[in-house]
Amino acid sequence: AGMTATSANSAYSVIVANVTATVVTLVVSTTSAATSGTSSVITLSNPNGNSATVTVNGGVNPATLTVATGVRGFAVTGRTVTITVVGRNFRGRPIITTNAPGTRTQVVRVTSTSVVIRITVLASGRRGVHTMTLQFANTSVSVRYNQR
Repeated sequence: AGMTATSANSAYSVIVANVTATVVTLVVSTTSAATSGTSSVITLSNPNGNSATVTVNGGVNPATLTVATGVRGFAVTGRTVTITVVGRNFRGRPIITTNAPGTRTQVVRVTSTSVVIRITVLASGRRGVHTMTLQFANTSVSVRYNQR
């Protein structure tokens, strides 16, 4: 029987994955209750009776992260078209930037799972794959989109 680890908070479970003379590697699993503002004291115990503690803090529940998963539609050089960025947990009206020079964007509509964008590309715009960033109040996401 080697080193053991226990958690004071049931939202955090912990196992000892590896032990060397100077490093203990732990695997910590959490439930959805281990969110920002929560923590657990992890107690490490040696077979000789010595112990140490470390505090593990919770984070953002991955289910609430803002994620962009793709783009429906494509930009067209020399035209104005509507495209939709799809994802989850979109909140508020984003500011949109793109790495394609001379391209203008306007947010048409936002739902929790989509941002509809009117995109205007100059006739001199370079065709190909570009990157668009949607800056929301508290986070930003980027997606790649095609311009034909």
